[in-house]
This record gives sequence, structure tokens and C-alpha cells, in this order.
Amino acid sequence: MPRGARCSTRGSGAEADTAAPAGWVRHGATPQMPAVETDLHGVLTRATAHGPDAIDEQATLAMMRRVAISMFLVGGVVCMSGVWTLQQTPRSKLAQGLVAGGLTAVGVLIWLIRRPRRSVLEAGVLLSITLLSALVGLSEPLGMAPLFYLWPIVYVAYFCRRRTLAVTYGYMVVTLAAVLVLNTTHELKLDTFTGTTATIGIMAVLVSMMTNREAVLRRELAVAAETDPLTGLLNRRSFNPHLELLVADAAVHGRPLSVVMFDLDHFKRLNDERGHLVGDRALQEFAAILRAQSRDGDLICRFGGEEFAVGLPGAAVDVARRYTERVASALVERRRSIDLAIMTSVGICSLTTQQESADALLLRADDALYAAKAGGRCRQASWIGGEIVVGAPFEGSITSQLVVTDPLAG
Repeated sequence: MPRGARCSTRGSGAEADTAAPAGWVRHGATPQMPAVETDLHGVLTRATAHGPDAIDEQATLAMMRRVAISMFLVGGVVCMSGVWTLQQTPRSKLAQGLVAGGLTAVGVLIWLIRRPRRSVLEAGVLLSITLLSALVGLSEPLGMAPLFYLWPIVYVAYFCRRRTLAVTYGYMVVTLAAVLVLNTTHELKLDTFTGTTATIGIMAVLVSMMTNREAVLRRELAVAAETDPLTGLLNRRSFNPHLELLVADAAVHGRPLSVVMFDLDHFKRLNDERGHLVGDRALQEFAAILRAQSRDGDLICRFGGEEFAVGLPGAAVDVARRYTERVASALVERRRSIDLAIMTSVGICSLTTQQESADALLLRADDALYAAKAGGRCRQASWIGGEIVVGAPFEGSITSQLVVTDPLAG
């Protein structure tokens, strides 16, 4: 028996109360859970301010800042060196010196801003293109100045969205065309324009494609890391932090929250007698039932082995009990339709104070699950105020044996 808990028995929810409580909607004879009051999407969106996505964005902005500082400072040095090595007229030397000073000043400014916003860094890119355009328009001779557009464009292709890349590239094309027309000393204007825009455009497309491919692979890896491959449900690694968010949100807004632990009865015997393929099928069928009986905002997880956990935001103990009864009824119906008879023991715990943690809820739900199994299996038990209340067997359940038809049998 769990630590410090008293255990009592009660009739099943169906026997104790056949009337649907307020806020429930009936479809035929099956009561449905009320709509989720907790905005789970909002909870998870707000949580990104401190979650892995926010950490990735902060790391990206930090790298963008470092690369931008390097580009501006190195660009300023290279540009200043051209004042003495390349430019031939006082006007072009003065222009290149001013552009070098402008690039250096922007680099220092970004260095002084410890945590710049993405919009600030993107504005810096447009400013660099403007300075490079001034350099192209005033250089005598032009030399390799147009190829320096490659720096800001590749920067945007790697760090920014495609829409931002398209706008930045378009701005470069327009300004390059304008300054080439204004440069009266350069003769190969069309060749310079065509070669520069084509080369930089191809490089931008390639970098953008590789970056997007990398992002897709990272998302796929993240899904694989957070998902149970057999059932497609959340795994324990991803379930726990999401449950912590629900607990925090429920405490702040004073909403109920329940955690339900399921354990498939006699699952080891099923694996031993029928084989692991049949056991895998049983797990997949049970996962499908949990999905069908749960709401959009519920967290469903394969907790480990034959254990499953479900977080029910907006659900008190009585609502969670009816949820488990619907799951048990669906198991009975599934047995009739596909000859797959599996049943489950259930532990329930609801949030009682604002000081409770997700780990405490899981521990109490697990203690209640243990009490349900000790009380004969195929039933639910609820942790209520330090007391575990064990219910009667689920209606239509099989407690003496577990029958699963082998899907490989002829």
C-alpha cells in the first residue's frame, strides 16, 4: 500500500452516478468530457519564452551578432586598404574611406548592443548594402567591389527567412543597377550587373536550400526524440516538461488538472504466451483508443513499457474517472470488433494546491495505480486528499484471463 495512504473501495462511476454532470455533452449513450478550458497551445506558446525554441533563437541571434560584427569590421579594414592600393582619384579615395569608416562604425555599434533584436541585425544588412552601393558608384576603378555584396546576401540566406532574403536581394539588384548607371568611369556595366546578380543569386539560393534542409532535419530529429516510435505518442522525455507547464498554468489560473496512469493488465504474460508482435499490436490499439477518447488539449504519453500517462487540463477527479470508464468501455468494444481483449488498471490524481509539482502528481497517480492493481486489477483508483479510493471492476471487463488473437495466425 502507498506511503501514508488509506485505501477504501467504492462502486464504479457508472453504478454510483448514472446522470451526466453539468457541463457534459452526451453523444448517444456515451458521456463526453467538457471542452478544455486551458488553452494548451497558449500555454506552450508562452512557455517558449523559456523553452528549447527560445534557447535556439537566442543562440541564433548571438551567432548572427558575432558574424555581423566580424563582417562589418573586416569589411571596414579591407575597404580602407583599398584607399591606398586601388583608388586613383581623390574623390574615390575619400568615398572609399568614408564607406570604410561607416562599415567600422556599424560593426562597433552592433558590438555595443549586447542583445540586439533580429530586426536590428536585418536593418544592418540593408545598411551595408547601401554603403556597398555607394562604394560601387564612386569607385575609380570599380575593381572587385560588386562581389562584396555576397557577404550580406549569404548572411541573410543563412540566418533569415526566404521572404527576407527575397527583399534583401531585390534591394541589392535595384541599388546595383542604379549606381552602375551613375558610375561614369566604368564601361562594362551590363557585364558587371549580370555577373554579379547571377553569381550572388545562385549562391543565395544554394545557401537557403541547404539551411532549410538542415532545419527540416532538425525538426525531424526533434520529433523522433520526443515521440514513441511504436505508438506515435509522446515519450516520457517530452511528456514531463509539458506536464510541468500545465501544472504551472493550472496553479496560476486556479483550474483543475488531473493525471491518469494506465497499466495494461497481465501484459508480460501476453508477451510470453503470444509473442512481442502481438504485444506491440496491443500497445498500438490502446494508444489509438486513448487518442480517440481524449481531447485536443490533453497530453498523451507512453510512459514506459505497458504504462501510459495522460494529462487532463480542466478535469477534476470525477471527470477523470469518467474518462477512464470511457477508455475501458472502448477496450471492451474493441475486443468485440477485432478479437483483441486487453484491459487496464488505472491510477488518478488531481491537482489540489498551487504548490504541487508535476512529479508529485505522477507519484500519487502511480501509487493509486498500484492500489488498483493490488485491489484486483481492471479498475481505477483515485488519490483524494491522502486517501486512495479503489473502484469496482470496469463494466464488461475480463479479470480472469487476457485473450489476444495472434494477427499472424492463419
